Amino acid sequence: MKLHFFLTFFLFTLFFSCKKNVSLHKESDLYNQIKSFDSIAATDRAKANFISDKAFDEIKRDTSNILLLKAYYYKTRIEIIEGNIEQTGTYAQQALDIAKKLNEEQLVNQLYIVLGNYYVQKNEYSKAATVYLKAQNYFEQKNDIENLSALYNAMGIFYFETGDLQNSRNYFDKTYSVYNQIGNVRGKGLYYANVGNIYMITEDYSKALEYQERALKNFEKIKDSVSMASCMINISNIETNQKNYEKALVVLNKALDIAEKGDNSRLKERILLNYSIIYTSKGDLVKASDYVNRHIAYAKESDYPKGIMDGYGQLALILDKKADFKNSAAYLKRYYKLKDSIYGYEVKQRIEELKWSNEFEKSKMESELLKSKYDIEKERSTSLFFLSLLVIFTSVLVISLGWLLYRNKKKSLKLIEIDNERLHEKIELERIKTEKEKAENDLLKVKADRQLLELESKNREITSMSLQLLAKNKIMSQISKVIDKKKKSTAEIEAELKSILFQNQNQEKDWEQFKEVFENIHPGFYEKLKEKYPQLTATDCRICAYIRIRMSLNEVAGLMNISLQSLHTSRYRIRKKLKLDTDINLDDFILNFEL
Repeated sequence: MKLHFFLTFFLFTLFFSCKKNVSLHKESDLYNQIKSFDSIAATDRAKANFISDKAFDEIKRDTSNILLLKAYYYKTRIEIIEGNIEQTGTYAQQALDIAKKLNEEQLVNQLYIVLGNYYVQKNEYSKAATVYLKAQNYFEQKNDIENLSALYNAMGIFYFETGDLQNSRNYFDKTYSVYNQIGNVRGKGLYYANVGNIYMITEDYSKALEYQERALKNFEKIKDSVSMASCMINISNIETNQKNYEKALVVLNKALDIAEKGDNSRLKERILLNYSIIYTSKGDLVKASDYVNRHIAYAKESDYPKGIMDGYGQLALILDKKADFKNSAAYLKRYYKLKDSIYGYEVKQRIEELKWSNEFEKSKMESELLKSKYDIEKERSTSLFFLSLLVIFTSVLVISLGWLLYRNKKKSLKLIEIDNERLHEKIELERIKTEKEKAENDLLKVKADRQLLELESKNREITSMSLQLLAKNKIMSQISKVIDKKKKSTAEIEAELKSILFQNQNQEKDWEQFKEVFENIHPGFYEKLKEKYPQLTATDCRICAYIRIRMSLNEVAGLMNISLQSLHTSRYRIRKKLKLDTDINLDDFILNFEL
């Protein structure tokens, strides 16, 4: 027996070792903590700052990778909200390096999105495309709609910045379907703001203003001050393009208040440029120059090439209006040089190369996946072959062992065989006993059903006899009263007897007598029937009562003094009033009518 146990154990061990281990994708605790922080950061910046500062205090005492990752990631999110571009890139890169060490794939790819946004802000579009495409491959494979929504929004901005408005709109539309599905108010606000910017670029100012106002309402709902200010800057741009300069200044002043309270340098830089554009359009070139120079200083301090480029372009326009053509041309030259470095042919070519390289990598990965599946199937087939050999070998061994045991313990086996026979006999006896009990139960049920039918028949006979006795007693009582009146003549007695006979032939009075007896046997029948089916007439109820006591059609027709044809017609009308289907029997319905 020990040998048999060992072989069985070995067989199961081999079988499970042949199976391919499949690890299901599960979110880590660290990822869930960071996900929770993102939700807080989107709605309560003070609380988010407190959590971030606490994380940095912890790493002074404990420099484990998990704590470092949390601290750097939290700081990254805070810097994004406050618009500190340079710090965003530093902390995001530190968090990414640690996430890779910890093999936190979701966080790695989430940080790719953050870094991509940083590279877009820095106008390093080929770097942005590289990390975005990595994140896209990962999150689309995992069907992670939450992170895909953030990625699609970022890629929409990427294509907007690089001038590809068609691709930009496609990605923004993808984000809206996800944000709408999960009920993300801020996400829908971002969608409206971004699509509004596309309409502004295409000079559809009414649509642009409509979408920016929708976005502003969404941001006001969740008190997202940074997004509110950004939206106000966009609205100011639209009003400026429509030459509504006073409206543009009012909105821009509100945006500046928010930017100064939050000390957001990126917002301030955009606002200063917009002030310059408004005052240039109004002809106040002194203010326009002051604002654009402050804008350029902010952009240089933040190392934001596109901001510097926009500043040079605006300054060239102001100098041109001042008739300082020489300096205007110099700044225009700087503008185009920067523009070429940011949006030039080489950059666009590099982005296209990355897109095609990514497609190639995806195809390669799919091929490798198919090859991997083939190798797994091949390995499984080989394992099954060896497993089959082992099963055959084990079976032969077990049979041989059994034969040896049979030879050595023949007597024991004989006893077991006798015990088995006795057990079979006992089981057979139990089966016969069970069948006999079942047959007796069935017989009892048949007897009970028969007794029920007999009881109903007796019930009907008793009802009928009660009615007859009642009528007979009544007639006899009336006749006795007439006969007891000795003073009356024979003619008068004869007249009264005829009157009694006439009265007792009155069906309505017979019915009342029947109803009184019937109610004693079936209380509440008439009331319930009339309550549920008020459309039934007195005659209809009378027929239903006769059916209830199982009177035959001939008996009912005789009692009602009508023909069988008339009774059938009445029954048909009752069916219609009760709205019975053709497959429901009227008698069964009345007999089963619940009181």
